Amino acid sequence: QEVIGRWEQQLFDLKLERQKLLEDFPSYNNPDSNVLQVLALKDVKQLLRPGQALLSYFFTESELYIFSVEPSGQFQWRKWNLPADFRERVRSCIRYLWDKQEYGKEPFLQTAAELYANLLGPDCNRMGESVSSLIILPDDVLMMMPLETLLTAPPSSNKPNWRDQQWLLKKYNVSYGYSATLLREQKQISRQNAVKTAGPKHVFGGFAPTYTQSGQYQLQNTTGMVKKVQSMLGGDVWTKEPDQEAIFKQESSNYRVLLLAMHGISDAEHPELSQLLFGDPQTDPVNNNILYATELQIMQLQADLVVLSACHSGFGKLETGEGVYSLARAFAAAKVPATVMSLWLLHENTAPALVESFFSYLQHGKTKDEALRLAKQDYLIDDQNFELTHPFYWAGLVAAGDMQSMELSDPVPHWLWYVLVGIMILLFGQYWIRQRSS
Repeated sequence: QEVIGRWEQQLFDLKLERQKLLEDFPSYNNPDSNVLQVLALKDVKQLLRPGQALLSYFFTESELYIFSVEPSGQFQWRKWNLPADFRERVRSCIRYLWDKQEYGKEPFLQTAAELYANLLGPDCNRMGESVSSLIILPDDVLMMMPLETLLTAPPSSNKPNWRDQQWLLKKYNVSYGYSATLLREQKQISRQNAVKTAGPKHVFGGFAPTYTQSGQYQLQNTTGMVKKVQSMLGGDVWTKEPDQEAIFKQESSNYRVLLLAMHGISDAEHPELSQLLFGDPQTDPVNNNILYATELQIMQLQADLVVLSACHSGFGKLETGEGVYSLARAFAAAKVPATVMSLWLLHENTAPALVESFFSYLQHGKTKDEALRLAKQDYLIDDQNFELTHPFYWAGLVAAGDMQSMELSDPVPHWLWYVLVGIMILLFGQYWIRQRSS
């Protein structure tokens, strides 16, 4: 009775504190305010397109709670008591993916199959063939693990090759999110962008800086990549301009899709200092070609998609309950509803093929997650890439946010509509005069 009495008193005190907070900050209880309202479970279904399910993970020290929402809106949850070495095994997989060495392949594949059996298998088996796409809301060590590299079946042989494995990639379109609430906001931003009358003027803008000074490695194939995407979508690219940071700040709001092919530097200890290098350093203290995450997140971008072909753009500081603070997260803060980012170093010969294929599928109406999956599958089955099919080469690029398909054609300029209307009036006038004359 004494313990129950203490709990009741604590509950009473908390209710009083909550009431005082609502009185001091009334906007938190106002659904029409700009304060982000936490998404109710019953509304999660609205985030899902047909055939898409959501899986959310929550860790305690010794347990993992897995919550799933099916396309029908049905909610399920389960608990898994974590093995003592679980986190270290996941970290070992991540280190192996980063390292791109063949040594240790069999242990990695075995662990990838075991992780699938515990992290996704029961849920995917229950949902069956009706689900073809997964939204993953990861937590803890899973934040840096691309789950597409898990195996839905045991390794294929005693001496397996990489491309014959039953990767999760081969069965599901996979995308990631920071939270269901933020995902709802990102979808709302996409819808608002679609109806803007004064939105971006062009579809595509690409940046691929040239590095000439010592200490900056010149990236290979990035110029060709942005020009190849430009040939598909139109728009503009910048490759040799010395002041690309200044150009980006001035021009980026004019494009619905941005491709940034450049050096990225992640600072896991101070994520606000993570940076994109837009070229050789400049003397201008404001536009010195080093764009920090803190600058990014306050920019007024209007892009529907940013593709970061930049190393470690999805890597950063892991904050419990908040996720990873990275360059990609800075773009989400800048109201960009979808990003494609890299969890580790990008290979300069393989990343362009993946990015170009991704945009090709996107141009043909695929959703962003499906476009990325198909690009990776094409890469794996291409015999030219047989020696480079270790997951390091293809699994690092992941997609986050709103995965809806995009209409990738430049809008007709307003002045052209006036010209067309004028021509029609002129033709009608000539026709009317001829009719009167006859």
